[in-house]
Amino acid sequence: MNDSDLPHHDSLRDAADGPTGTPWPGLTGGSSHDSPGGLLPDLPDDLSPGLARDVPVLGAGVPRGLLDGRTFVMVSSTASDVDAGDPTWFEYHEAAGVVWGGYTGGTVIHGRFAGTRKGERVELAYAHALKTGGLAGGRSTSRVQTLPGGRLRLVEEFTFDGDDTPQLSICDEVPRRH
Repeated sequence: MNDSDLPHHDSLRDAADGPTGTPWPGLTGGSSHDSPGGLLPDLPDDLSPGLARDVPVLGAGVPRGLLDGRTFVMVSSTASDVDAGDPTWFEYHEAAGVVWGGYTGGTVIHGRFAGTRKGERVELAYAHALKTGGLAGGRSTSRVQTLPGGRLRLVEEFTFDGDDTPQLSICDEVPRRH
C-alpha cells in the first residue's frame, strides 16, 4: 500500500465518515458551539485556549470518563518556565478508556495528545508546534490526584522524542463555570 491508496479527507468531519460515506458506528460530528455533546467544553472566551472545535466525538451510549470535558492549566514544569500571564491550557476528553485533547499557551502554538487511562494512570503520546517555529513531541505518564474541593491535578512525567531526560509537570483543573 502506498499513500495514493489511502483516502484523502478535506476535514475532520470527512475523516469521520466510513468507507461508504456514512459515519463510522459510534461517531457523530459536533462541536461545543452546536451541540451539547461537542468535543470541547464551552468556556468563556478569556478561558478558552481556542483549539479546533470541529472534530468528531464518540456517540451516545459510550461511557464518558473521569477526564472528559475537563480543562487544566499548567502550574509548574521542569521543561520550561510557566508564565502565569500565558500558561499552557489543556482540554481533556475521555470515553471508553481512550483519552484525547489539545493544548496551547506558554511556548506552544498548538498541540494534540492521545492515549489511555487505567485507574489513576494516564499514558499519552503528544505533539506540538512551538512559538519559536519548531516542533516537539514525546510520551508521558500522569497520575490523577484529587485536590481539596474535588478538582483534579495531573502529575505528569514526560520525555521528548530524541531526549531521554525525564521531565515533570503539574497541571491543575480549572474550576468549571456553571
